[in-house]
Order: sequence, then C-alpha cells, then structure tokens
Amino acid sequence: MMGLFACILIFVLNRSPRSSLNLTPPFVALFTVSFAIATGGVWEIFEYGCDQFFGLNMPKSGLQDTMGDMIVNLIGASAFGLIGYLQFRLDRGSFIAPMVDRFMRENPGLLK
Repeated sequence: MMGLFACILIFVLNRSPRSSLNLTPPFVALFTVSFAIATGGVWEIFEYGCDQFFGLNMPKSGLQDTMGDMIVNLIGASAFGLIGYLQFRLDRGSFIAPMVDRFMRENPGLLK
C-alpha cells in the first residue's frame, strides 16, 4: 500500500502545474521503494513498542512475523517501484493519470 501511495504522490507532484519537479524514472523507483520500506520499518517499530509498553502481542511469532512482513513489504515496494519506473520511462497514459487529474481539478488549492 505504501509503495502505491509513494508512486501516486510522485505522480501528483510531477503533474502539478505549481511544481517544477521533473523527476527521472530511476529516482521515482528509488523513492517508491525507499518510502515503502521506511514506513514498513516504522510499522514494525510500532508493533514492538505496543508489545513492550502495553503488553500486547502484535508480532505474534516474533522475528518470523517481522521478517515475513518486511519481505512482503519489499516485494510490494519493488513491484510498485517497477511500475513507477515504467510509467515515467514510457510516459504513456496510465490507469492513475485520469484519477490524479480529476483529483487535482477538484482540489486546486491543495498544492499551494
């Protein structure tokens, strides 16, 4: 989910008339993967903190759960990194573009 969010965020910033960004496809892929991995790490820290401070058992099987989550996170982040790379590299219409354009039209003051 965070990989998709990062990809859409970069897409919106690149298409905004108020933004002078013109990001390269490798940067888009790197940002997407890095953002998703970082948020996954923050989530795992949150799980650990809840377990330690509130006596919850969020990471049910400890290291196995954490590593499984991080591996799945890496796979998803890499997939959306590749999608973002191809989207910006090929510069073709995408399934995201119409939604982003509509969102930006309906929220003109968002990126001031």
